[in-house]
Amino acid sequence: MIDALVPSGNCVHCDEAKADQNYWICKGCWVSVRRFEPPKAPAEPLALYRYEGAVQTLLARAKHPLEPAIYKALLDADFELPDQAIYVPVPTPWRRRFRRRGCQTTCIAQLLANRFDGSVIHALRRRRHLRRQAKLDGESRRALPADAFVRRHELPSDQVVVLVDDVVTTGTTLARASAALGHQRAHYFAIAQVP
Repeated sequence: MIDALVPSGNCVHCDEAKADQNYWICKGCWVSVRRFEPPKAPAEPLALYRYEGAVQTLLARAKHPLEPAIYKALLDADFELPDQAIYVPVPTPWRRRFRRRGCQTTCIAQLLANRFDGSVIHALRRRRHLRRQAKLDGESRRALPADAFVRRHELPSDQVVVLVDDVVTTGTTLARASAALGHQRAHYFAIAQVP
């Protein structure tokens, strides 16, 4: 009932049509959203969407400030992850968490844990705070130091672990985080992946 009382604004992607798919996007822009192909190997990340167009706009909007409802809307899709897994968010530098009023990877991990009856454990921390990856090209991203992350907590070896990020560009961040975690049964999840 309260949804009917709150008027929708314009679509954040096209800024022309009324946001009628949800509070942020119109149905015309939502039609352009493309799912990412399922991974061919377990070591590849499961990414729901191609990081382009409306998804790129929505993910940028979801972070500044943190808007959990956008992540919830994007996760309202057909996909499977292991039940009762441990979800480990890739840590975000504290300055960004402060500016955004939260951590996007923690938000995504909590939504996944709720959906698949899992738990969230902050098992990693950033050892180095480097330049924002969004401003780096692929070669610079791949040069991320091997010791960028350090393990904070030992995780049970008999439980499935899912490393969670918002966007996969080159896969280097997930690879460095996975190496620091040192868990043999790690899966990878991201909302979107650069095609």
